[in-house]
Amino acid sequence: MRHRALVLVGVWLACAPAAASAEGQAQQQFDPVNTKLVVRPTGTDGVTVAENVIFKSVDGSDLAMDIYARAAQGPQPAVVLVSGGTTVRTWGLYKDYGRLVAASGMIAVVPDKRYQQGPQGIEQGSQDTLDLLAHLRQNAAKYRIDAGRICMWTFSAGGNLVHLGLQPEHGLACVVAYYGLGVAAARNALRQHAEKMPPMLVVRAGRDNVVLNNAIDVFISAALTVNAPVTLINYPDGLHAFEVEDFRPEVTQASNVAASGRILRSTLDWIRSHAGVQ
Repeated sequence: MRHRALVLVGVWLACAPAAASAEGQAQQQFDPVNTKLVVRPTGTDGVTVAENVIFKSVDGSDLAMDIYARAAQGPQPAVVLVSGGTTVRTWGLYKDYGRLVAASGMIAVVPDKRYQQGPQGIEQGSQDTLDLLAHLRQNAAKYRIDAGRICMWTFSAGGNLVHLGLQPEHGLACVVAYYGLGVAAARNALRQHAEKMPPMLVVRAGRDNVVLNNAIDVFISAALTVNAPVTLINYPDGLHAFEVEDFRPEVTQASNVAASGRILRSTLDWIRSHAGVQ
């Protein structure tokens, strides 16, 4: 069934992890381990975490993932959280995201990847992400994952890898991109696969970096032109990573906390709907 493109312009938007805010605060102020979501996850008492699960060995090193899940009968959909970094499993933010997704009736996967700056980093990060997806499918029974219901949720610079999820041969159920889509790869994938790509949700922060938002705007315009199954949530007052509590006083203001809560709930409901969660 074809999904029509839908643009929601209003009070909502998304969030994501970034090593520094788009408004120029110094990176040394950013302590990733102590970051967290501005909205605390609830209903997480039954969530368990399998830490440091090896999924690939390359160049003499192991790449691992953390798996967040709740006890359930039968396989569950999985959401792979694709950050803009290499190893983020110790970040408080991603621990919160893992528990939030698991409490929503899905399995969250937070993986390592090789992801340095530059074309080589994107190539390596892409390959590691594809190998992770293959590993999850090959070991779906072990991890209690429904191999036909795997989604990708990218954040910030992780959006440089979102094109992988848009390629139908990779078989994802849905794709979410929070404030970042890269430059050309996502648009190229859209042009090639608009008729067969999985449903996609894009979250845009209105007060984000102009370059980042321009890439999103161009992508959305192209998606509307070809009537691709893309939904946009625009949060006009949102900063980059607006849902992340770090050193910025703006993100803890009541209006932003409330907006972040609405956006996160909307995102999870959207994923659950497209992943077939009852």
